[in-house]
Amino acid sequence: MDTLPPSDRVLAIMVRHGKTGLNVGKAPRLRAWEDPPLMDAGRADIQMSANKLKIYRPKMIYSSDFQRDTESAMLMAEILGNIPYETNFALRTADVGTLSGMLEKDVKARVLRWYQNPTEPAPSGESRSNFERRVWKFLEPKIELAREVAAFRPTIFLTHGRVVAFLDSYYNGMDAWDACMPVPGGCGLIRSNTDGPDSFEFLGETEEVQEDA
Repeated sequence: MDTLPPSDRVLAIMVRHGKTGLNVGKAPRLRAWEDPPLMDAGRADIQMSANKLKIYRPKMIYSSDFQRDTESAMLMAEILGNIPYETNFALRTADVGTLSGMLEKDVKARVLRWYQNPTEPAPSGESRSNFERRVWKFLEPKIELAREVAAFRPTIFLTHGRVVAFLDSYYNGMDAWDACMPVPGGCGLIRSNTDGPDSFEFLGETEEVQEDA
């Protein structure tokens, strides 16, 4: 039974990294396991988001080990009062193998197939099932720790749009390919509820996960 006071019911905050050079322009490319740095606009995304999140008094940050995530996490940690942060491979976006770095418009149909056939790996990559299992194996114990221990509540996970979209589909009961993700630098909240299971909601603007090719 949920006994947390209303002010403490945000267990986790999911933050998408800021913009990179592969996110913008007339011909954006599938980032996946490419490792570009943040643009100046991407740093601005994170600065704005961090300032909005101060009201939740986050306690720590986990990020993936990609450069765009670690840069975002370091900047956010500083703005939030030099809170601790750690990196972990498990928070990487999906490994779509040889599709990585290709033009989004050229791989959109293949990525949709990856979503609709969860056990079929991307070319030289991983399957959707393996991606979701990897992410949830890392997230679940951290969310439970935040539930039990106030010193970890809320925890920020600085990660990728595809990871946040997985949580949208998981908590809100929709097909994975119909889920949404926040725009770069955007956020979603995982809350504990007195009258039912945990819930997930976005803060601010979103886009469909298929817009990420």
